[in-house]
Formats: sequence, structure tokens, C-alpha cells
Amino acid sequence: MKKNRKRGEKKAATAGINTGRDARAGAVLAAIAQVARSSRTTLNQCLSAHGLYAGQDQLMLALAQKGSQTAGALAQMLGVRAPTLTRSITRLAAQGLVRRAVSPEDGRLTLIELTEQGKGKISAIEAAQKETAALALTGLKNKDIRRLLDSLAVIDMNLAGASIRSEGQEAEPKVDGEAEKTGRAP
Repeated sequence: MKKNRKRGEKKAATAGINTGRDARAGAVLAAIAQVARSSRTTLNQCLSAHGLYAGQDQLMLALAQKGSQTAGALAQMLGVRAPTLTRSITRLAAQGLVRRAVSPEDGRLTLIELTEQGKGKISAIEAAQKETAALALTGLKNKDIRRLLDSLAVIDMNLAGASIRSEGQEAEPKVDGEAEKTGRAP
């Protein structure tokens, strides 16, 4: 019986039909995308009461934690492209939450910094993130959360390795038990 099933899977694979692990991989990626959309929607709802949107929270928290930064440094830190970041900075500046200032060390550089009003929003941002996380993790045990974090870290490293390889550099995907924190935002 097993031999027949394996032959069928082999024929299906050569015909381009997803079976077994390939089919599950597609389901996993679809689930990750759906969870990302759902968490972003929920976070947007929590942040909207404070006049903010998902994405702006990360920018403001980075400034709160690291202090004034150039737009390029922020883009790299947050893993976004410069035009995307520039739009967020412009919107936040229009709200009076951040400002552009000339660097005291190098007058050629423009730094982005939180205003006092922006600093006042940090606790609301943190509360919105905690509320979103609490909703997302309802019903999960601590061991389930640890397993989930480990698995997501492996997936993130594998995908980061794929993007490095596509740029012509070598990278090896991690396997069971090799998960580390990547520092990248999911």
C-alpha cells in the first residue's frame, strides 16, 4: 500500500502536482500571510484611536529607542525602502509627531526625531501592540508560543537566506534546533 502511494506521489510530483510537504508548505505560507493581514488590521484598529497606522508604530518606536536617525538608517533598521519611509515620515511630520533636523555633527545630514507630542504617543503605541498580541495569542500555551516563535525564526532565516542567495551570495537555510532571533520585523 505504501509503495503504491509513494509511486502516486512521485508521478504527481513529476506532473507538477503538489503533494505532501509541497502542499503543506503552500498552506503554511498562506496561513502566515493571512495572520500578517489579520494582525495588521487589528493593530490598525488599535492605533487608529491615536491617529496612527500600522508601520508608523515601528518607526516611532525605533526613534524612541535609538534616538534621532537619518532616514537611510531608519529604512535599513526597519527593513523598508526609502520611498516608503519618506511617506511615513512626511505623514508623521504633518501630524507634529516627528521633525526633520540638521545633524549637529554633520550639517549635510538630516535627522528624523520625535517631537514631544510624538514622545507622548509611545505609551499608546506600546499598549496597542500589547492588545494586538494578547488577542493573537489567546488560547495558546507558553510552550506553543515558544514553538511558534522558533518555527517562524527558522522560516524567516530561510527566506532571508533565499534573498541573499538571489543577490549572488551564499547562505544556508537553518534546520531543526538552529533557530535564532533574526532581529527582522515579521
